[in-house]
This record gives sequence, C-alpha cells and structure tokens, in this order.
Amino acid sequence: MRVLLDTNVILDIALERQPYYAPAARIIAASDFDQMHLFITASMATDVYYILRKFKGREHSLAFLTDLLSSVDVCQVDKSVLVKALDSGFFDFEDAVQNAAAIESRIDAIVTRNKAHYQTSLLTVLAPEGFVAMYLR
Repeated sequence: MRVLLDTNVILDIALERQPYYAPAARIIAASDFDQMHLFITASMATDVYYILRKFKGREHSLAFLTDLLSSVDVCQVDKSVLVKALDSGFFDFEDAVQNAAAIESRIDAIVTRNKAHYQTSLLTVLAPEGFVAMYLR
C-alpha cells in the first residue's frame, strides 16, 4: 500500500505531540517492516524543518529529517502537479498540492488529522487512528 503522510502527522512524530504521537509513530514503524510504502512531499520536509528547528534546534531537526527520509519516499511535485492543484477546487493550496502529488504518485491513501481539508479528494483519506485500526491491527 502506498500512503502519503500529511505534514501534521509528521509533526506529531517530530514534536511527540500527545495524544497523536502513538498512532503516527506506529505508521512510520510499519514502513520499517515493509508493510507499506510511505511518502511525503518535498515541501513537507522544508515545512517540518522550519517548524521543528524553532522547538528543537537545527541539529535535531536535520537528524530527524535524515531518519524520516530513511522511512519515506518523496512524491514528485512539478509544474503539472501545481497546475492540477490550482484547478482542484481545494480551499487550501498546500493540501491541494499534496493531493495532486499523491494522485500523480499513485498513492492509495492520505493520512491526516485534517480530513475535512480533503473532502473533495478522490483518494482514501484517514486519520492516523483510523488508518492504524484498518491496516495495522
């Protein structure tokens, strides 16, 4: 299964935000056992670095991203994906880009804590807890 993790899920792990940390960390851990193929977008990496650096510092943020990239791949975002995002009707452009990149990368599901932002997505969209309950019993 190919799964795109939303920025908020990555930040839940990076900042160990409770009560969200455990299901998000379980999803990342599952990728280590080849149960699924996880993805982010490049802009997620830069956003996570920017936010995490404010809380944990540069070195910790770089180390986190290095570890993250050992567990996930990166969806391609090019002009075509951006144009599709602009034409998608999504209210939030960042979410539109992630959705368009997910479609382009043949992603099966998006895992996010902001399911309402993906109401018009043609993909399966699940909260981390729901994803764990459905796929990682």
